Amino acid sequence: MSKYVYPDDQLPSPGNLKLLALVGENKTVLEVGCALGYQTRAMRELQHCRITGIEIDSEAAEHARPYCDSLIIGDIERLSLPEVLGSAEFDVITFADVLEHLRDPSSALSRIRPHLKAEGYIVASIPNIAHASIVYELAHGRFNYQDLGLLDNTHIKFFTREAVLQTFERAGYLVVSLDRTRVAAADTEFKTQPVTVEDKAFLSYVREHNTEAETYKFIVKAIAANDAGAQQAALFSAQEEIHALQTDNAVQRERLRTLESQIAWLNNRPFARLRRALRKLF
Repeated sequence: MSKYVYPDDQLPSPGNLKLLALVGENKTVLEVGCALGYQTRAMRELQHCRITGIEIDSEAAEHARPYCDSLIIGDIERLSLPEVLGSAEFDVITFADVLEHLRDPSSALSRIRPHLKAEGYIVASIPNIAHASIVYELAHGRFNYQDLGLLDNTHIKFFTREAVLQTFERAGYLVVSLDRTRVAAADTEFKTQPVTVEDKAFLSYVREHNTEAETYKFIVKAIAANDAGAQQAALFSAQEEIHALQTDNAVQRERLRTLESQIAWLNNRPFARLRRALRKLF
């Protein structure tokens, strides 16, 4: 059975919520990789969507079946989509933590495109390999796969922000929204906790120079590329520029707080207090 097991009472994670919000309500959805049906159930029961699921794990798929109008068991990269989907078109096609498991994500996105309605869109969540915790691990000579998370041992492809955009562009899509779920390095599965002055300085350097240092996953919305998408492309570019500026401002504010803390510490040292006392005397 799929290792992605969710308790019956688990609430949606921040990433789930952002992806589900992009899906919307009362949509026809093709969910690629429905696993045990956790998100399938949310889309069906909470958002009143009609769902066709595609799942490679036949045992996991049976858990998703009650929430699907139609369920296809097979590998999205090997299925004959015209054969299993016919002429069906969908408002939304989702790839929630799926593209990183595929040999050729761009090809899969391209092959699914004929089944997207003219006004439809793709929604995907994709882990970020440039997260500060991974950079820190690499700097220490480690790239240890995990059961889950950023280095899930079933990941085949790894994505940065640029790789996400290139993957969709090659497949004939235009990314019109790129949101993030953020996790500090210390709160990831790696529990990154630098101890030495050098390691602390290195992690600060990474955070200062990498605007995606705390991006754990990208949440993507993409439409088929055409002239009508030009305005949305301009809006997306503006939003990304704002994101970069906000990230830089946050880093600078943290640096300022660190410097202020260091100054306060220096001012409270015995020598500094003595110097101030001597100034008052003379």
